[in-house]
Amino acid sequence: MTFSCDYGYKVYVPIVLNRDEFLEAPKMMTKKHQENVITVLKHYGEKWKIENGKLLISDKIDTEILWNYTSKANNPIWLRENKTK
Repeated sequence: MTFSCDYGYKVYVPIVLNRDEFLEAPKMMTKKHQENVITVLKHYGEKWKIENGKLLISDKIDTEILWNYTSKANNPIWLRENKTK
């Protein structure tokens, strides 16, 4: 049984695509990646918060969308063009 820190949230883990399979990539979770993912989450109006040093995101976000957000967080061009104010 898995519990998140708060109802409606889950711990963010970066997602990668490998041979048509989505995989968790926790080693990608650096401070910089966290900052970049927060930029992406803000851009799309997603719910998120930091709790005990961990980034929590809405548990409504599915795996394919998480992969998309992870990809955008690693794309310096997207980040530059979509920087939040």
